[in-house]
Amino acid sequence: MKESMDQKNENNNPQPEVKKKRVRRTKKAIETLLMDSAVKLIEKYGFKDLTVSKLVQTAGVEAPVFYNRYQDLNEFLDKFVRKYDYWLNDSIKIDTNSNPKQIAVNLLLSLTDALDRNKIIQQLLVWELTENNYITNRTAESRGRSSKQLFNYLSDSYQNAEVNFHAAMAIIASGAYYIILHKRYNDCKITNIDYNSKEGMRLIRDTIELMIKKIFDDIEPKSFNDNSLKEKELSMKIECAKTLIRNKVSPEIIKEATGLSDETLVALGSNP
Repeated sequence: MKESMDQKNENNNPQPEVKKKRVRRTKKAIETLLMDSAVKLIEKYGFKDLTVSKLVQTAGVEAPVFYNRYQDLNEFLDKFVRKYDYWLNDSIKIDTNSNPKQIAVNLLLSLTDALDRNKIIQQLLVWELTENNYITNRTAESRGRSSKQLFNYLSDSYQNAEVNFHAAMAIIASGAYYIILHKRYNDCKITNIDYNSKEGMRLIRDTIELMIKKIFDDIEPKSFNDNSLKEKELSMKIECAKTLIRNKVSPEIIKEATGLSDETLVALGSNP
């Protein structure tokens, strides 16, 4: 009977619920959530369909948390795409053991592979093609500036060629880019070749290499000694770093993209 009375009293006087302590996330953790959520949404829907409401909902944060950090979505996207300003620079390297023709082959194959495997870069190029704003203009110009030194070096190597080197590289690269974007968004065959297959992309890579070698096979490249190549390589890395510093890319990314030392980056004006 006593047990029944005690149980009755407990039912009539329920214990107060213990409130769960709210976990406070650091600024870095919130930033990571926003950036990771942007990757998921942009890979699936693209830049044009991204909204603040979709972003904060996916990240699991409140809208005021977003606006405490960014004035608007454009400011967030400006910071987001700066991480991809250097994607081209992984390919902008001179191998002093290779001739200019092989460097050109390696460059275009690296760019093709980078675009094929990275959905954000694909979406960024689509955004640049469909919308004209200060972010898309800046990213396009940044790629052009960062590759200028290398393309000039290769062009100088084949200055006596009948075919203009810049034009040839632009046409071949644009064709590869078109095929990759076409297969990504239309999922159909072009000229009866399935480029969504490994065999199709292998054919693209083989053809790029063959075209460059055929165009410049009969031309003896201008010779450069090893010291000259190393000086040109260092010069290109420095110019690339300057471009990224002007675009406010983080020092960590600049170092990763160029391989320059902390001391050199500080001397160029990068703040660690």
